[in-house]
Amino acid sequence: MKKIYILMIVFLACFFVNIDCYASVNTYDRTDSNLRLPEGVTVDSSNINDIKNTASVSSSEKIYDFADLLTVKEEEKLYKKINEFVTNNNVDLIILTTSDMNNYSIADYTYNFYQYNDFKKDAIVFTVFMNTKEPEIYMDNHGKKISSVFTNDVMNDILEYVYQNIFDGKYYDALSNYIKIVDGFYNIDQKGGGSYKVDDFGNLVKQIPWIEIIILASTLTFVVVSCFIYLIKGKNKINNESINLERNVDNSTMIVKCDNDSLIDVSDSQDK
Repeated sequence: MKKIYILMIVFLACFFVNIDCYASVNTYDRTDSNLRLPEGVTVDSSNINDIKNTASVSSSEKIYDFADLLTVKEEEKLYKKINEFVTNNNVDLIILTTSDMNNYSIADYTYNFYQYNDFKKDAIVFTVFMNTKEPEIYMDNHGKKISSVFTNDVMNDILEYVYQNIFDGKYYDALSNYIKIVDGFYNIDQKGGGSYKVDDFGNLVKQIPWIEIIILASTLTFVVVSCFIYLIKGKNKINNESINLERNVDNSTMIVKCDNDSLIDVSDSQDK
């Protein structure tokens, strides 16, 4: 009776009091008779320990918050965004957090988690390791369709942007931005691609390759110099024509044409 009373209090607190309730990750036991592996994985002495040390999860959850960084509500909001991306693109978007990597490197831990669970062939995995000193983050891609979009430079650009929020403890903001940026990069590639990077505000901005910058600058310089030379030559030509005109005009015999079409000989008028 006492346990039921305590559970009721906790349940009510989660809904009516401003207390964060954290989502738990559903895991399943791997046994010798059922290692819960996806099709195509070969088991031998080189990987059996890695398999058993890797949590078995449902591939439908997408968010595996072993480090308890997200509340239930935050996880629900992130899941909606992830599910929309997965549905539209048939690409898995996986978020993994942990405070214990079983002595694996973050790259190996991330690889094992993807490899020994039943995710899609094309997938992006984002891992947050809550180290005792400072957080570590890592991004991995799988499948030809994804690897061509999320190159090392692109992934490093994304990680660099989201890391500060992770470091500051703003986990939801970091992951929400991460999903938005991943979706942006992928959709840009589907619409024709191009070289883009993340600016200081989390927006994707097009990069102009150096060779194009050099060509553009050279062309602009050529146009400006050509116009300047043309103007100088034009001015000199006008000055030269003025000088030649002055030299060729004989003031003593200059005739002025009036509106009434009569001609006045200036030299004769002066004599009279």
